[in-house]
Amino acid sequence: GSQAEQATMRIPLQRLSLSISAALSAPFVTRLVRHLRLFLQQLPKPPASARPPFRQVPRAAHWVVRSSDLQRTLDFLDQVFGFAPIRHEENSEPCDITCNGRFNNAWSKTMVGVPGHYEDEFYCFEITFNYGVWEYKPDTALQCFALGVPDPSATLAAARAMGYAVDGATITGPDGYKFEVLPRTRPEPFMYTKMRVTSVEATRSFYVDKLGMSDITDRYELPADCAGGVVLGFSDGWQVPLIAVADGLPVQWTSWTGRFAVSMPGEQIKEAYGKLAESSVVHELQELHEKLGVLVIAIVRDDDGYETCLVSSEFFDPSTRQATDWKGPDWAQRRALIDSRAAPEDRGRSS
Repeated sequence: GSQAEQATMRIPLQRLSLSISAALSAPFVTRLVRHLRLFLQQLPKPPASARPPFRQVPRAAHWVVRSSDLQRTLDFLDQVFGFAPIRHEENSEPCDITCNGRFNNAWSKTMVGVPGHYEDEFYCFEITFNYGVWEYKPDTALQCFALGVPDPSATLAAARAMGYAVDGATITGPDGYKFEVLPRTRPEPFMYTKMRVTSVEATRSFYVDKLGMSDITDRYELPADCAGGVVLGFSDGWQVPLIAVADGLPVQWTSWTGRFAVSMPGEQIKEAYGKLAESSVVHELQELHEKLGVLVIAIVRDDDGYETCLVSSEFFDPSTRQATDWKGPDWAQRRALIDSRAAPEDRGRSS
């Protein structure tokens, strides 16, 4: 990215400011600038967007997480981080490419992110709920999601008020997922995802040499607990990078960690897929001819088991917009479905 983009990506991120009136000494010009500022402040402001729509460049799209109680998860993301549903879907059969994990269940998917914005504008969560699965045990792989907020103290207080554990700037949310709270310094609220890995070099090789990401560690001042880690991302200035850290502890990946999703041009997916060993393929490359075009998709994994969904941006970005209705779940319908599949003692449980 540009020098300005690189500066805005440093951790802790620094705000760049330019005082026009300080640079111009003439009193008339200074007064004119002041009036223009007041005028512009009164104009309706378009919503801030992280990127123009449908840019055909690789980007980190979302992360798939699990929920054992969907309403609890959505309430947490709403009341603590201000996120809202973008779209929701119910599925009567397990996902053919294990989007819902290794569960042979009916399941639901809820895309959650910045209110009023499409999935191609900002990073988001894909919240998956498996009917009949009452709990998930956290593993040792995924470490945390870092999120920038306008008022970190208020965010931490909101989490405490909901009964969630807060340790310093880290919240342990529903189903054991951890959220690191940072000051908001850019429109994109997601700052990074932290992963524990066995080998930093092997991780770097997979994501850079195979998937086409870049090592952008030199743009960051890593936190103390990430010393020796590597920062991996795409060249997009509003990227949401991965921070991979090897702390000597064992990496145990399970379906709880979920899955990373990347939107990139179909030809680049094919190129990346061609570099992978057979052991790195979870679900083979598919080309599906749909109404909106050709969907190219593959599910791959690194040496530690972290899964990445590679999906063609030419199809994925416009199709997610078409599916967007800003609606959440039908809670009454879910209640009936959950109870119809539950043992008598479990009816009324979860949501």
